[in-house]
Amino acid sequence: MNPFAFLAVRAGLSLLTFNYFEEEFKAVNADINSEQIRQLKASANKDISKLKN
Repeated sequence: MNPFAFLAVRAGLSLLTFNYFEEEFKAVNADINSEQIRQLKASANKDISKLKN
């Protein structure tokens, strides 16, 4: 049997699975990114005038 047939079947299954859970993936990704952005904003807003060289 052609190995590319297995590749095509697996790629099709992956696309179907991703499309089925697309909204959940976006929600989880947005939650993770929002936490990282909040941490970066907190680090960026630190007062560096009090730091010594």
